Amino acid sequence: MSYLEPGIIEDKRITITNNLTDLGIDNVRKEIITGLKSKQKYISSKFFYDKKGSELFEDITRLTEYYPTRTEKKILREIAP
Repeated sequence: MSYLEPGIIEDKRITITNNLTDLGIDNVRKEIITGLKSKQKYISSKFFYDKKGSELFEDITRLTEYYPTRTEKKILREIAP
């Protein structure tokens, strides 16, 4: 299997389908399994959105009703210096 093709990796009870072909299946596998094996479990949000979903999320963050990003930026601008 080419590491740049979508594919499936299995690690005991974990099955990972790679839709981020530019990262390579081995890097995707390592990143996800590392997160799931850590004490505080995590999976990067980049693994939850396809291209259309990412575009939709970007559009949502620009809406007036979506304040978290603007609030975080304001806090950083005011406190970071």
